[in-house]
Amino acid sequence: MLSSSICNICKKDYKYPSKLKIHNNSVYGCYNTDLSTISQSPIVLTNREIPSTNPILTPIQANTNVSNNTFCCDKCNKSFKCKFSLTRHINNVKCTVNHLTTNNNNTTNNNNTTNGDVNNGTINDNRQITNITNNNIIIQHINPFGHENTDFLTTKEKLEILRSGHKACIKILKIVYNRNENKNFYKVNKKSSTISYLKDNTSASASASSSSSASSSSSSASSASSSTNNDDTSLIDVFQLKEFRKEIFNNSTTLLYGIMLDCKNDFCFEEQLALMDNITTIKNDVYNEIFNNSLSNLRREIGECILDTETKDEINWGIENVISYETDNNNDNNRKKINSYVKQIKAEPIVKEIFKSNISKEKKKRTKIQKELNDNVLNTDDINRKYGKIEYGELANQLQLAHYPDTRFAKRLTEREKTEDTLVRNNNTLGKLNAYNNMKRDREHNINNILKFENNIERLKELSNNDDIVIDNYTIL
Repeated sequence: MLSSSICNICKKDYKYPSKLKIHNNSVYGCYNTDLSTISQSPIVLTNREIPSTNPILTPIQANTNVSNNTFCCDKCNKSFKCKFSLTRHINNVKCTVNHLTTNNNNTTNNNNTTNGDVNNGTINDNRQITNITNNNIIIQHINPFGHENTDFLTTKEKLEILRSGHKACIKILKIVYNRNENKNFYKVNKKSSTISYLKDNTSASASASSSSSASSSSSSASSASSSTNNDDTSLIDVFQLKEFRKEIFNNSTTLLYGIMLDCKNDFCFEEQLALMDNITTIKNDVYNEIFNNSLSNLRREIGECILDTETKDEINWGIENVISYETDNNNDNNRKKINSYVKQIKAEPIVKEIFKSNISKEKKKRTKIQKELNDNVLNTDDINRKYGKIEYGELANQLQLAHYPDTRFAKRLTEREKTEDTLVRNNNTLGKLNAYNNMKRDREHNINNILKFENNIERLKELSNNDDIVIDNYTIL
């Protein structure tokens, strides 16, 4: 009776045969087979029967140096006395990583290159998983916050984003943070108001100071900062949620400038001006309406179209949605990946070099964007010599004699704008497009301000004698 209650494989004794039957039929239980049968007729498992990710559970054969009740991992040949120890070992990432690395090395030795992605130590940045065959490491590169990559976008996708109006900032955020290599933030505690993120420690003094000031304002932020600033996680910093919303919004405009720079030659000149004006509006006016809850005095005076409540709420909700989606659905996975990546950067010099090289690549792109934006001086000395400076008092004087389309001012301004368009078109930078947009908008505002009094002769006389009433904030240099 006793022998019938002992498992033939793991030798575990059960009080009742029914318990033994439950044990044998369970998911992790042993099948009621004789060890002698196993040694005489080994089971051959095909590739279809073997899971690709988990090692095989097999007891060590009787002719080995270990006892019969010892279990061995089929991949790393490590033996365990108890089956639950082997199960725990299988669930350990290291065993799977070593197995995958070994297979990858065999493929590399046979073909010298792996599908063209690794060639002479060169890493293909487009792959989400980077294989480093030199040191037997498999890593997943993660771009630090503020250095997200958009190279995976096709030209068609970039054009669709740029042409989506005010909602372009939300569209680019959703697409970028849907990529595994750009998932660079998480919450240590989901109830906390702080966001932890992967930073670039080589030049993150500004973000570090802002995050440290943010963390000092909250005890929870201080505890999060102390828990994430040890030796293994010095690349991780924290933001208050309110500040993080502003930073991620500013990051969206930088990404829009980047894809605008990539696609600039795919647009006609008029569309370039329109798209740059849209990005500028997103950067300035949308920011003020959402985060500062106020509009600039200039826009109030000009009377431009203010964002409707539906668009404003959609953008505001979209930013919250991007953050909440990651922290609610991918938080634990992102945290594990980021912390694991930081440890690999600390432990493996080659991983650290790849981390720095990817950051350097993104920095060069952002430096190019800043250089384009800073090139905003419109040198129109030749145009001023040809047409003279714009005198709005002259327009007010001429409106007393003729309507605007028939004035000499209007005809000369039309010719001037054609020359200016050619000037900007021949030396086309993001900064010049933005400056030209601002100049044309301000000029149109000044002209419309005078045209309001076209039927008021007395007021036109005052304007024609006093140019200071109309201020041109964007005089061409």
